[in-house]
Amino acid sequence: MKLYKRAAALILTAATLLSLVPPVSAADDHVTVSSAKEFYALVQSCTRDVWSQGVTVELTADLDLSGSDFQPIPIFQGTFHGNGHTIRGITYDHKGSTLGLFRTLTESAVVENLSVEGLLEPQGSASQLGLLAGENYGTIRSCSAKGTVSGQEDVGGLVGVNGETGRIEGSSCQTQISGVTNVGGIAGQNLGTLEQCVNTGLLNPDPDQEIPTSVGGIAGLSRGTIQSCSNSGEIGYQHLGYNMGGIVGLQSGSVLQCSNTGQVWGRKDVGGIVGLNKPQGSIVKPELNGKTVTDLSAQVGERDVVTVGGKRVRPVAKHVYLVMNKPKGCVTTVSDDKGRRTVMDIVRKDYPDTRLFPVGRLD
Repeated sequence: MKLYKRAAALILTAATLLSLVPPVSAADDHVTVSSAKEFYALVQSCTRDVWSQGVTVELTADLDLSGSDFQPIPIFQGTFHGNGHTIRGITYDHKGSTLGLFRTLTESAVVENLSVEGLLEPQGSASQLGLLAGENYGTIRSCSAKGTVSGQEDVGGLVGVNGETGRIEGSSCQTQISGVTNVGGIAGQNLGTLEQCVNTGLLNPDPDQEIPTSVGGIAGLSRGTIQSCSNSGEIGYQHLGYNMGGIVGLQSGSVLQCSNTGQVWGRKDVGGIVGLNKPQGSIVKPELNGKTVTDLSAQVGERDVVTVGGKRVRPVAKHVYLVMNKPKGCVTTVSDDKGRRTVMDIVRKDYPDTRLFPVGRLD
């Protein structure tokens, strides 16, 4: 009996020691992932909260996780370089919440240049869902998501919740998303910063859905900042839903320099940019010569002054250069007090809206 107990103890000890050995090849805190096997070794390592602190992961190939029992990276605190690669086949339909390629990205985490593709349709509470991360408190840069995400609360194409310290920039989503509360193309709920993000995916298009609340092309609910973002995806279904917005459904933070071209449907509090703006929230509107622009077809001339958020916006200069072999008797000037023919008389008919300046002559 003692022999069996000793053998069992030795096996348990060996298993424990094996679990403490980093299962991925790491040198100087750098880890390379080039296969599904190495990805799941990374998943196992990240079950220990502090393992990824200071670690840099380099993805060196596209990964296809199809056919495997997908498990997300539990917690990540380091830097993940996607290097332009794609991880596809992210599939989850069991009970669960806080789901994505990563469950949680901490404040020190950085994920960049990564594309993810998959299908998230968990059962049960199904909250905090995003193909890249369930919740983000770090920095996500130049990432994209494509596929389907369906859940109950805080459902986003890229992340479920973008926390107070979370920052997502230069990222995009082409995902069909369905949810009940706080549903967004980039983030279901945003408490941090979303900047220069683009959504082209559909949100809550099903006519038989449970009535949704707070759905937006970029974020469903936002108490943070959304800046320079755009949406072209169709949102909602006719006569269904409350707080439905082209950029954000319900917001009490700031929306700056954002645009929407997607159709927005709903029953109440429906807007092209914001569905419902709480009193403490702010939407920065453009001004033309000191007056708020309410007409999207307003024309802007060269001498007009356009400001957004108090800052003047200047167009990118487009220069036109003309070289002319002018005829005899024609002078190089804008106008002539002696009534002589000028170079402007010749070119003005071809460039009626361009401001030209004669700069010299060759005769």
